Amino acid sequence: MTLKNIFIQLYFFLSYLLGFGQTLPYTTVAPLPEDLTECSGMARIGSNALALINDSGNAPELFVVDTTGQLLQRLTLPELQNVDWEALAVADSVLFIGDFGNNANKRKDLMIYRLDISALISEGQYQVLEPIQLRYANQKAFPPHPSELNFDMEAMVAYRDSLYLFSKNRTQPFDGYTYAYVLPQSAGTYQLNPYCSMKMGNGIMPSYWITGATYAPEKRQLALLGYDKLWIIKNSAGSCLLEGQVAVYYFNQVSQKEALSWVGNQLYWADENNGPQSGNLYKTKAGWQAPKDRGYTVKLQEKTILNDTAQFEIELEKAMKLQWEVFSMEGKRNPVGNQAFEAGTHTLAIDLSGLPPGTFVINLILNGQPNAYFIKKVYRQP
Repeated sequence: MTLKNIFIQLYFFLSYLLGFGQTLPYTTVAPLPEDLTECSGMARIGSNALALINDSGNAPELFVVDTTGQLLQRLTLPELQNVDWEALAVADSVLFIGDFGNNANKRKDLMIYRLDISALISEGQYQVLEPIQLRYANQKAFPPHPSELNFDMEAMVAYRDSLYLFSKNRTQPFDGYTYAYVLPQSAGTYQLNPYCSMKMGNGIMPSYWITGATYAPEKRQLALLGYDKLWIIKNSAGSCLLEGQVAVYYFNQVSQKEALSWVGNQLYWADENNGPQSGNLYKTKAGWQAPKDRGYTVKLQEKTILNDTAQFEIELEKAMKLQWEVFSMEGKRNPVGNQAFEAGTHTLAIDLSGLPPGTFVINLILNGQPNAYFIKKVYRQP
């Protein structure tokens, strides 16, 4: 077995543990319009209408399709420039176009265009409004050091009077975080600092990229899109939409998915046309429901331990049986155990005295759901 194959097998092994998810039930609606080959953003702009865009290298155009994939309108927007369009969001009758794709992390001309689309569906008319210009106050170099390559952006949602942007992480070594930036929906020039963050996971970088987002305020659910998975954050509201109960759903198919939108109780998304089975509009199956609360929360006290004990704080809404297992980075299963807990808050201490220093994955199984955590055991300080 080659070293590459070992890493690939280990990645899929850890993906099972770290995902604690299930397959997302969905159907293919229709192929995208012929010239919408690099679909990078989507927003619902009517009861039965979705706006879509292409990304860099394409004309500044807006495609409008219905929820069966039928092309309703195709508008060229000559007043705008498509440097790298990556996201759409809508609030009331204003459509926001995020021209903030930043693969190399060196752009200084980041822009969010604003269009009044109140007459778009009925008359095919729009009005260009004053734009939003932005930069990241925490970016000091263009491009920054490889360890700070987290200024690319492909996801945006509108909520109340704000826009939320979620970063596409390209850090080397990859640290797995997406950062949320918040700014007003009104025209202006803004310097943004990261408002909050979320660890999406560890592993192969493209598997944890955030490439699209949509928010349903009536359900308080934020959905984040990736190439092979979808994150649903339930009870997401307040100042940071990344806070809430997180569940992960897998597509069981990898493609360049970058466009996502709620339409009622269903999610619609699209991928770029760069393969024989891509370039389509998709939707979740009718009756699909976002996950219910898991009924528990788990918090790892310290990721790096100087002694022989990994400690967790566990809060249970009802009595549960907990099992745990520890894996080395080679996939070898080490200590295992189980314990029954009543409802309430508990401390779980797992003895790692029999293990050498190194990196391990601790998998806690509650209600049949795996919850995995990386820990690093180091030598005791002299």
